[in-house]
Amino acid sequence: PEVFWLHINASLTAAINEGLYMQKMATALMGSFGASTSVDDDDEGGKAKTPEEMYSDISAEIGAKMPELADLGAVLRAYPVDYDECLNTVLLMELGKFNRLLRVIRDTCISLGKAVKGLVVFSPDLEDVANGCLTNKTPGVWMSVSYPSLKPLMSYVEDFLLRWKFMSSWVKDGIPNSFWFSAYFFQQAFLTGAMQNFARSSKIAIDRCMWNYEVMKASFAAETPAPHGAYMYGLFMDGARWDDDKMYIEDSFPKVLWCEMSQIWLKPCEIDGDDTKYGMVYMCPVYKTSERKGVLSTSGHSSNYIMDISLAHSGDKARHHDAGVLAQRG
Repeated sequence: PEVFWLHINASLTAAINEGLYMQKMATALMGSFGASTSVDDDDEGGKAKTPEEMYSDISAEIGAKMPELADLGAVLRAYPVDYDECLNTVLLMELGKFNRLLRVIRDTCISLGKAVKGLVVFSPDLEDVANGCLTNKTPGVWMSVSYPSLKPLMSYVEDFLLRWKFMSSWVKDGIPNSFWFSAYFFQQAFLTGAMQNFARSSKIAIDRCMWNYEVMKASFAAETPAPHGAYMYGLFMDGARWDDDKMYIEDSFPKVLWCEMSQIWLKPCEIDGDDTKYGMVYMCPVYKTSERKGVLSTSGHSSNYIMDISLAHSGDKARHHDAGVLAQRG
């Protein structure tokens, strides 16, 4: 890899991607032929489950984990539209999207159980969910109303429940001191809301504002809200790592592909007050998933790319120019 100016971990990444591709193909073939994992025989004699029993049980398990829909009316009364607090609107918008996804997951899981019993007709969407249960692949009918995710089915469900827990704690306990950046459907709305709060409190036109970034120490815990802007967490770095002692980007450790980023202080400022040392920072792109690609939506935003964050480096421009650093949300 070094011959092509790549890190030593590049060969490991290629091997992992190849292995995952082969495993994905093998799993898809198992689902296509209706293969199932046999149960070891015991003293009384074991019996393997049929595919119908398997995806019926899995869908029932997923459906049982799903919480109740959020009461948007109650949330609106507790967090009304406020000129001085734009994050109230962000919360309501996000919960609306969570409700839509939750409704689809619950309805398809319930309908799949009924379809196995012959109570409803199998639709293409239910077949998609059934195949997803057998192959541990997130169904397309869910992804059509979901945030971007590359996780397999069961990991996706656990991740969704963690995101729901974060949003529920926001509703119950008030605006958090630090925000899980990964939890949102649309991170740009959160960024705009935080920026709008600063612009209105400072009486500055929002198009005259920009972001500065400060990476906090790993031991930092946000006991109070940020003086202005917001603290955020939930980013991971690919292709490099953040050195908590030197407080700048360093090469990845051998055989360590990901580095969890410390909390970052999103510091809004007026353009004239920008204190970024551009000769000493790397503009690190932030993506929603590890795929460094997306589709440009009608709103002008990418379906994957979010923004660039300025991260300090050692000053060796040639060393970091081709580092291929990627900060992504978890």
